[in-house]
This record gives sequence, C-alpha cells and structure tokens, in this order.
Amino acid sequence: MTCVTLYCVLYLAAADLPPRPTEPTIESPVPKAAAKDHWYKDKYFWTGTTIIGAGVSLDGASTSWGQQNALVEGNPLLGKHPSNGELIGFGAAGFGGYFVGNILAYKLTHHSPSRFKRQLGRWGVPAAAAAIHLSCAIDNYGYGDEVILHQNEKRKR
Repeated sequence: MTCVTLYCVLYLAAADLPPRPTEPTIESPVPKAAAKDHWYKDKYFWTGTTIIGAGVSLDGASTSWGQQNALVEGNPLLGKHPSNGELIGFGAAGFGGYFVGNILAYKLTHHSPSRFKRQLGRWGVPAAAAAIHLSCAIDNYGYGDEVILHQNEKRKR
C-alpha cells in the first residue's frame, strides 16, 4: 500500500500533462532563488521529513505498546509478535524509503512552473506517510484501550 501511494504521488508530480484548453490555468513563475536551491537547504523539505519521522516513530511506538498489551501485529512482514529491534529496523527502513521518495519528489517538481506540482512535490510524500502511519498508530492505541478495558473487567469478576 505504501509503495503504491508513493508511486502515485511521484507519478502525479512527474507527469507533465498540458492543461485543458477550456480551463484557466494557475501558473506562477519559479522564483530565481529556487533555481539555485538544493533539497538539503530547503526548510520545507526538512519540515516534511520531520512529519515523516514523527509518523513512522509514533506507529512504531504504538506497535511496541500494543505488543506489551497483548495485541497481535497485523503487518505480515513483521509477524504476529515482533521484537522492539525488528520494529526499529522496519521503521528505519520505512523512514529511509520515504526520505528518498521525498528527495525524488523535490527534484522532480522543484523547478516546475506549475504551483500545484511544486506543492505536491513538497508535501505529497509527507502527507502520504502521515496518513498511513498516523492512522495505524491511532488504531493501535484504540485496540489497546479495548484490550485493557476487557482485562480490567475480567479482574473485577
């Protein structure tokens, strides 16, 4: 799912389709300073990278928390009961993939005359990563609360 989402974001960012003649287009010139910029000097790139890191970290932390509260992992690549080391390794690999995808999206769209493509290249990968991992983290904490409530009800009996 992650690879498909990342591929779609990169494909849309790289597609250079001509606008339809019946629709007005919103074009803004690329600032001259942008022509000299590098991805590692761009504050928006690092903001997006921070969003990616936060989402991946929160997903890993919530999975580890769920393992301590008798939850079963749903990701078939990790298995039902991954160790914290496996979670860290998987999270680091995922973060690395998103990081490379974020660099590619920046390079493919940074000099585009289309404002939409530049914004998509800037925020597409971080938004996809946040949507995927934050929803997983919310699910993990939600399921864990249900398990804890169920365990507390059993103790009261």
